[in-house]
Amino acid sequence: MKLEIRNIFSYKSGKRNGKVFSFYENGRLKKEGTYSDDNPIGITKMYYENGNPKMESKIEDGKNLYYKEYYENGQLKQEVYYEGDEIRRKMYDISGQIINE
Repeated sequence: MKLEIRNIFSYKSGKRNGKVFSFYENGRLKKEGTYSDDNPIGITKMYYENGNPKMESKIEDGKNLYYKEYYENGQLKQEVYYEGDEIRRKMYDISGQIINE
């Protein structure tokens, strides 16, 4: 029987605290981030199975600061920045050209 590690979490008082990691069946990193009292904090990153970035986001004090999404080839698909009540968004085509601002 083959043992596969799919997720690594740290718990404190029954809640996720500290670094977390998830893996694909092939062993490549799928997701990495940090939790505090079961809530995501700081930067969270997700990856496609080929290793290219899929998503990145940052949360501070319970508020989203930014969100980035990528095409499977690694090219940026969209980026969203949150500044108070204002949301700034840019979308890109697969070749990197801005298609919507």
